[in-house]
Amino acid sequence: VLDDLLDRWEVEVEPLLGEAAQQDARLARQMRRII
Repeated sequence: VLDDLLDRWEVEVEPLLGEAAQQDARLARQMRRII
């Protein structure tokens, strides 16, 4: 059961985390521009 959960985590959650990280970087860049 754990293996299934880990597989699902890697498939579904890691891409979301990657997108969130990219958005954070974009926001940080915009903030730097404003300041």
